[in-house]
Amino acid sequence: MNIMVEKSEMEKIYMDYLRQLSKASADRFLRLALSRAVESYRRNTETALRLFPHTVELAEKLREIKEYSLLHVDELISQARDMIEDLKGHFYLAKTPDDAMDYIGDLVKPGDIVVKSKSLTSEELHMNPRLEEMGCEVYET
Repeated sequence: MNIMVEKSEMEKIYMDYLRQLSKASADRFLRLALSRAVESYRRNTETALRLFPHTVELAEKLREIKEYSLLHVDELISQARDMIEDLKGHFYLAKTPDDAMDYIGDLVKPGDIVVKSKSLTSEELHMNPRLEEMGCEVYET
């Protein structure tokens, strides 16, 4: 029975999507805007590739580095740990976002001023609001 409810809900979502799609496709202003956006995107991409032809090659190199990194992640983490510790830094590998914030919570106390760089990791952890909840004053460089 639960499967039927899920299927029914999916059908409802799909039908709502089709209605929205049909409505959007009938909107001549939206069609014009999308057409212009696609044309502009293509034109700008062609211009950028003409001005910076090495971009495609760099993208391929980046893809290769990413693939290598994923295949060798444990080795790369070990190298990073060794380099950090050789420079008398502290290394901690968190298993989860909460684990990371618990570790950080052990380092700071209410009233601390935290100056940190802006990063995707800190954004994904929602670090600033969580540090503020811990009573810290947070500044990003």
